[in-house]
Amino acid sequence: MKNREKENAVLIVDKEIVGFIALGECRDEDLDNYIGEIYAIYLLPSYWRKGLGSSLLEWGIKELENRGYEEITLWVLEDNEESKNFYESKGFKEEGKREKIKIGDKYLEKVRYKKILDKHLKI
Repeated sequence: MKNREKENAVLIVDKEIVGFIALGECRDEDLDNYIGEIYAIYLLPSYWRKGLGSSLLEWGIKELENRGYEEITLWVLEDNEESKNFYESKGFKEEGKREKIKIGDKYLEKVRYKKILDKHLKI
């Protein structure tokens, strides 16, 4: 049985919270329940390019894998090329689903990325 709990975890450096990740079962109604989701991931910009974002994401991927999920999804804003490149470097691929969201008074488009976990690859 999968652990379906939602979880938030923080990254602490020198007694200061510098990042967080939120994850759990995929909330998208068009996907099956064997898929996990990274709901949010954030790292203070002053800690970028030091490997901490990669460590945080890799921890989240491993945590979802340990819970029995076969795939992981996440959403990213269409115009956020830096984040898209980061996720693609970690094996996520844009899978085609798009949604419009409203942030403040602006409408933006987000795209869904997916990663199939290695232990579930069919050979």
